[in-house]
Amino acid sequence: MMKFFLASQLAGHYSAAGETVLRRDLRYMSEPNVSPVEGLNDLLEAAVAEAKQEYRGLKISSKQVTGVSSRNVIVLLMYLILRKRGATDFGSDDLSLDQISSDETQLHHIFPFDFMMKDPKAKEYRDRNDLTLSQFREQVNDVANLTIISRTKNASIGNAAPWEYLSNETTGDIRKSHFIPERRDLWKTENFGKFLDERRRLMSKAMNALIQSLH
Repeated sequence: MMKFFLASQLAGHYSAAGETVLRRDLRYMSEPNVSPVEGLNDLLEAAVAEAKQEYRGLKISSKQVTGVSSRNVIVLLMYLILRKRGATDFGSDDLSLDQISSDETQLHHIFPFDFMMKDPKAKEYRDRNDLTLSQFREQVNDVANLTIISRTKNASIGNAAPWEYLSNETTGDIRKSHFIPERRDLWKTENFGKFLDERRRLMSKAMNALIQSLH
């Protein structure tokens, strides 16, 4: 069932005419002379075939760990691998994500948005890479620059420089659980692009391991 859930999300199985598709899928489970397990296997095969059209071999490349958060299945996968890794909130409370209520969790920009809009080094990075303001905003809002922490901690971090608050608010274990590269030179604004690339690599590896574990 978990593999079907992941495959259907990757395929956008219910993204169009969701109610109609759901009714069709329920028929798989209620056909005469077909057991629920057989029906679920048929559903799984269909969902996997659809997902493979989007993700070849049902594998997620580092380049596919991208995009803004809205309606992005990668955000869901990020949440699952954070939970599987035992990710905790930033700071010293050592609260795991499953101990934080859903209405208290927030997406957190590792390189804070307001900081990146004002930092002189960020403007140099933007100019050096010939990015329009819109393209730069998309990079800052990219899923590779996001993680999930508590609303309280997100607010307290505010627009602090990443190399400062990551040193003060996280340990090596916390950073590892959030797939934050340990190389501190990548926490510098001038290396923002390299930070995104490395975090995409770390997350795609964990996402593929999660999918493979369901085989």
